[in-house]
Amino acid sequence: MEGNYRFYGWYAGYNHSNLDSDRNPIDGKRDKGWGLGISVDQQVTDNLAFTPDLQYVWNPGGDSSNDGIFAGMVRGEFNF
Repeated sequence: MEGNYRFYGWYAGYNHSNLDSDRNPIDGKRDKGWGLGISVDQQVTDNLAFTPDLQYVWNPGGDSSNDGIFAGMVRGEFNF
C-alpha cells in the first residue's frame, strides 16, 4: 500500500546562549543549533493510515551536560 518515508533535518544558523544546569546563560558560550528526524506515513487499509515520528535531541535545553533524549509519537488517520 502507499506510504511516504522522510528523513529531515534543520539548522538554526544564529548563535544562541549555552545554558548551565540551572538553565542560566553561560557567559561567552554561544552555539548554533541543529537536529534530525524521521517521519513515515503508511496506509494499512483503504481508510486507515498511521504516521509515526521519531526525533532525537542532543543537548536538550541548550545544556551540553544533559543527556540526549528521544521523542516520538504516532498519529492515526481514518477517512470515511
